[in-house]
Formats: sequence, C-alpha cells, structure tokens
Amino acid sequence: MKTVSRDRTYVDYTIDQVGVRVRRSICRPISLHRGRWIEYGVPYSIPVDEGQLLSTKTGISTLASNVRRVEESAADSVEGGELRRLIVGEMEFDDAVSGSLVCA
Repeated sequence: MKTVSRDRTYVDYTIDQVGVRVRRSICRPISLHRGRWIEYGVPYSIPVDEGQLLSTKTGISTLASNVRRVEESAADSVEGGELRRLIVGEMEFDDAVSGSLVCA
C-alpha cells in the first residue's frame, strides 16, 4: 500500500508489517509497532545503487528485503515498480507524491 504523509514529506510503501519510507533524498526500512510505522536501520541515500537491492554472499539487506516484499505484494499494480524506480533515482519524489491520496 502506498501512503503519502499529510505534509507530503515522505511516502510509505507497506505490506503486512514491513515497508519502506521514502523522503526526498533518503529512504529507510519501516515496521509496524503498536499501530505506528517506525523507521529503523540505516538511512540510504537516494539514488540507491541497484547492487544494494540484490542479495549477496552475506545475505540480503533489510532495505532490499522490504523492497522485494512490497514489489511482490503489488506486482499487478503501479505501486509495484514505483518504489524501486523512486529509490534508484529513475523517478522524481514530486512525481510519487503528486496525484496520490494523502492518507496519513
């Protein structure tokens, strides 16, 4: 699910209890705790290198894992590819925010 903040400073892409929060120049994994979406882990500068979204010998990053889960859940919708395009710099933040319903 895609949710734009009321002040339009971030967009959350979520599924179940995990997701990714995207701001103009950074993104971070998020998780649902007691009814609130909480950022955790390190912030990733946008654009994120595609290599950071792939698994490695030591495993997959939390960001990559959350991106993959959102993409798999939204495979048949516009949101499925939008998150990746946004964080790798192929889509402008303002384009993600404009035209979306403000829900949070």
